Amino acid sequence: MKKVNFCDAQLRQNYFAVLSLIGLITSFCLIVIKVPDENSTRFTIGVCLALFLSAVYVYMWFSANSRKCASLTINNSKIDIKVGDIFSTEGLKVIAFNEYFDSIVDNDIISEGSLNGIYINTQVDDLAEFDNTLDNNSALNKKVIDTNNDREKGKNKKYKLGTIYEKDDFLLTAFSKFDVDNRAYLNI
Repeated sequence: MKKVNFCDAQLRQNYFAVLSLIGLITSFCLIVIKVPDENSTRFTIGVCLALFLSAVYVYMWFSANSRKCASLTINNSKIDIKVGDIFSTEGLKVIAFNEYFDSIVDNDIISEGSLNGIYINTQVDDLAEFDNTLDNNSALNKKVIDTNNDREKGKNKKYKLGTIYEKDDFLLTAFSKFDVDNRAYLNI
């Protein structure tokens, strides 16, 4: 699956950085090495150089598409983004929930293919106990901003975005708002 476009701006910027380094090295080498004046030799060297530079770009494009991790620094926090099974990694893991901390995995409120749905289906043994723990947690109850009794499906307590509940080594976070059609959205 292609993740990085062949003409991606960041890829081009990285390529030009490599190209300038190659150009610098080539310039120093050509000061010392004398290139014969024959047209065919210069043409051959030019074609070889063009093919080499094209191969470098294609290699960089393939490398960008096969990356398995990336690191971001936001303010003073380093965030590692990795491909793999989040549930088998060590350390704290953030699982995004909606503002109601819904737990119904029915492909309507929560998709079974989402990280939230996979978490509930694989990490929560007793759903009723999980819901009861969330509903009766005093720290979470301080973060309730509204009660929506008009919801047909799901929970009624609406939590402030950013509310976090720590369960084992998972940080369950109220991350997205929900509209009346049970669609998640986030305003930034």
